[in-house]
Amino acid sequence: MLHGDQYDWFNSPTICLLALASAVAFPLLIVNEWFHPLPLLKLQMLGRRNFAYGAIALALFVIVSPTSSAVPQEFLADMQSYRPLQEQRIDLLLSLAQLGLLPAAAFLLDHKRVDARAVMLCGLALVVAACLGSARVDSS
Repeated sequence: MLHGDQYDWFNSPTICLLALASAVAFPLLIVNEWFHPLPLLKLQMLGRRNFAYGAIALALFVIVSPTSSAVPQEFLADMQSYRPLQEQRIDLLLSLAQLGLLPAAAFLLDHKRVDARAVMLCGLALVVAACLGSARVDSS
């Protein structure tokens, strides 16, 4: 279970304090990294179009990808009373599919005629389609 559910999200003073601290610390981190002579994250690289595109796509993928395992697990736990040990089989199937698709994508991207942006766009479109499909799952 999520700790946010346990603490009742923003009704908890702990979570409110942590959210306030992160709202103050994150902009300070950005300013520090921008002006530091030897930054950990060189934010000026985001001025390059291809790098910014890749960074934004990666950030969106990291935000969206947990739904591929969370939605089936929540559904099976609620509707079929699956236990965590049974839900791990679903995660294993999803992981095996990814292990098969990653070398296939690398093989495809190794060809000069294939545009990497088109491959990434197709992949993100499939992720969006999967999220929209899982959003329509109900007990029927």
